Amino acid sequence: MNLSFRQLQAFVHASQCGSFSAAADLMGVSQPALSQLIRQMEDELGLPLFHRTTRRISLTVAGREILGKAQRTVRQMEDLSRHAEDLHAGLQGTLTIAVIASVACSLFPLVLAQFDRLCPGVALVFQEEPASLLLERVRHGDVELGWGLYPTAHEELVFEPLGRDQMVAAIHADHPLALRESVTWRALRQHKVISASRQSGVRIYSDRAAQAAGVEIRPSYQTGSLSTAIALVRNGVGCAVLPALALDGMNLSDIVVRPMEKPGVWREIGLVQRRGWPLSPSASLFAGLIRQVSRPTGRTEVPVTQGAAVSASPSSDQADGFASPCR
Repeated sequence: MNLSFRQLQAFVHASQCGSFSAAADLMGVSQPALSQLIRQMEDELGLPLFHRTTRRISLTVAGREILGKAQRTVRQMEDLSRHAEDLHAGLQGTLTIAVIASVACSLFPLVLAQFDRLCPGVALVFQEEPASLLLERVRHGDVELGWGLYPTAHEELVFEPLGRDQMVAAIHADHPLALRESVTWRALRQHKVISASRQSGVRIYSDRAAQAAGVEIRPSYQTGSLSTAIALVRNGVGCAVLPALALDGMNLSDIVVRPMEKPGVWREIGLVQRRGWPLSPSASLFAGLIRQVSRPTGRTEVPVTQGAAVSASPSSDQADGFASPCR
């Protein structure tokens, strides 16, 4: 048996209208075309569905038996069609993404709020991951899109850089390093350091910079939480190397922020997706919103805190000298 959706539509509309001509108008076809759809359905079923007179039509016993199921099928098909249209427009479905912590506490809420207003029917599931795990989540298809770093190139992934984020030292206002306008890696190693986990992009870039400076930074404490690191600094436990992007919404009372130098460290932040896998409409829309909120300058400024103001513009050798080996 090979019944078409159009045949079922014609049958349902004709039964509801009580007229082939009215049903034809409803479907936007000619009356002969609708009559042909009904005849084709009757031939396929081997059953007459309508009593026909010159003035009206009425359902046969078989037609009445079939009508309920035909109506449910038409409704389901129409719902499916609308759902498919919404999926194509990015208005329905589920979107899974991963973000690094510094993005999650800064730019991500702005994009999520806009996306939620534009696509209230999309269920967005996001995971906050360290840089290395974010790449693995995208590579294995656990998430469709990543917003973070690209410290290690992967053949299976595509990275679209959207901005650069400076690594800075967060220091208590009474700390000896607070008197400096910038902090070198050699100077930092003389003090207690609060570090992120080894899987974090902060730790990856910090270790590479220290290695480039010819020193080894041995953390006194490790934490996976940016807010915990700031709290430890505020209480004089140690200094922390952090991304400037993450400090925008932090409470920096009793804390000064200084750029790391010799070498200076700028992390490229952008979108990560699987190579050869086109994004779904909702993911494409979300990616577009990310591009809109990414700062036009492509750089994250160092927050101005207690003490001397710090310029956010590094010299070319500071910016490029470390960026190349990190790509």
